[in-house]
Amino acid sequence: MFHIERDIRGFRVAVEGEEGTQRFGKALGSALQAGDIIGLVGDLGAGKTTLTRSIALGANVPEGTPVNSPTFTIMNLYRGQDLQLCHLDFYRLESAEELEGLGLEDLMGTDTAFIVEWWERFDSALSDDILRIDIEHTGETSRRFVCRSTGEGSLELLEELAAALEVQIG
Repeated sequence: MFHIERDIRGFRVAVEGEEGTQRFGKALGSALQAGDIIGLVGDLGAGKTTLTRSIALGANVPEGTPVNSPTFTIMNLYRGQDLQLCHLDFYRLESAEELEGLGLEDLMGTDTAFIVEWWERFDSALSDDILRIDIEHTGETSRRFVCRSTGEGSLELLEELAAALEVQIG
């Protein structure tokens, strides 16, 4: 189901179809811990929100909960069994200052993990320690997820994801 290529700070995972994306996202969601930050990068239509839906399922957000792109609301919150997900979208923001007033500082240090679409627009707005996932089209229904950690916390998440995908990072 997965084709995985590894290197020192991350790996690339090739998936086929929506089922492959769902399996990858659920594995990532099951590995999430409070305080983790995932930065999603990809073109329009790359599958950032689709991946987020699968991450939410893996984090035990009840099936049937609408997980929609927060392009216009900027932030959506989803409650899982043991974890809250804060789903952000930086696409429409002109500056990182626009994040002030959303209450993000109140969510830091709680049972919340963060998923940010269009992370590259303000890549240090929340933290320098993120798991960055670049989503690349490799075919009509296939994708490659390029996963990179930028710090110790995100490296731990990357290792948990690797274990969930039944691979080891060398």
